[in-house]
Amino acid sequence: DFNINKEVVIASKLGMIKKTPLKEFKVSRYSKAISCMKLKDNDEVIAVNQSKPRTVLISEAGYYVNIDTEEIPVVGARASGVRGMNLKDDVLAAGLSLDSSEYLSIFTNNKTAKRVKVSELETHNRAKKGSTLIKKVKSFDYKIIKALLTDGKDELFLKCDNEITKIKNTDISILDLKSTGGTISRYKIDDVFTSTVVDSSL
Repeated sequence: DFNINKEVVIASKLGMIKKTPLKEFKVSRYSKAISCMKLKDNDEVIAVNQSKPRTVLISEAGYYVNIDTEEIPVVGARASGVRGMNLKDDVLAAGLSLDSSEYLSIFTNNKTAKRVKVSELETHNRAKKGSTLIKKVKSFDYKIIKALLTDGKDELFLKCDNEITKIKNTDISILDLKSTGGTISRYKIDDVFTSTVVDSSL
């Protein structure tokens, strides 16, 4: 319903972020795409979420900022937004609107994964480098390829080499914020998505 008073949070790969009223995306013709964010040539939109009180941005190099969504200005669909995270030589891997989910499930380029409790995330101001989410080690340059908000009963699907494997979220160890995670796959992980298990007794 485009007439309800809600906003969406849009984040880009280079760390730009903005809030835009949902009603701005209502169109009368469907034959032509409209702009949702002004981007630099080498940038792209990586996340669009319904606005919640807090927004978490996660970088590939393993940092995160947990910011008050009120710090993100409301602008039009064609605007570029503001700096959400100080990235320097890094890029965003995920942009999430915090909900009632208990965990942040994180997957890396070294076939590892971990869960961290959302309640353990520190809070930050916008445009900061943030805090460590993956420990730096000399033996391997860990990169975050996917981060999802999850609950204990969630099922996750790993896409590896065009094969999809289902795992339980409980198969992923709950570890501290700086851990590199435990091995979750024998193959390089290309993508991860979730499916929530619905209680059949409801």
